[in-house]
Amino acid sequence: MQLFYAYAKTIGEQEAWRVAKESGMDLVVVNPSFVVGPLLAPQPTSTLLLILSIVKGQIFLFANHDEVEEGMKGEYPNTTVGFVHIDDVIAAHILAMEESKASGRLVCSGSVAHWEQIIEMLRAKYPSYPFENK
Repeated sequence: MQLFYAYAKTIGEQEAWRVAKESGMDLVVVNPSFVVGPLLAPQPTSTLLLILSIVKGQIFLFANHDEVEEGMKGEYPNTTVGFVHIDDVIAAHILAMEESKASGRLVCSGSVAHWEQIIEMLRAKYPSYPFENK
C-alpha cells in the first residue's frame, strides 16, 4: 500500500522546519488527528470517503504495506483512531498564532475510539443508512 498522503505531509513539515531554521523564524506546527465536522465543500473529504468505505465494507486491511489480507476484506479495522472536531483544529491554529509560548509540534486530538464503537455510534445516529453487517 502506498502512503503518499502521509509521506507528503511528513516531507512538507520537514521542509517547513528547515526553512524556519535557516531564516530564524519561529514555527509552530498543528498536527490534527482524524478531523471530523461539517463540510465546507459540496464534495466529500478523504476522511469522509474513508469512513464511507469502511461502513460499506469496501476497504481492504493491510498486514504490511505490500500484501493485502484477502480474508479481511469487508471487515472493520481492528484498531483505534483519534478524532478531533474541525472547530478544535481551528482553535488550536488560533492559539498557535496568538500564544507567544507556543512552540514545536502541537498534536490536536480529542476522543479515541475503536472502529467498532464508531460504527455503532453511526448506526445509532443514522439508522436508515444501509450499513454492511459484520
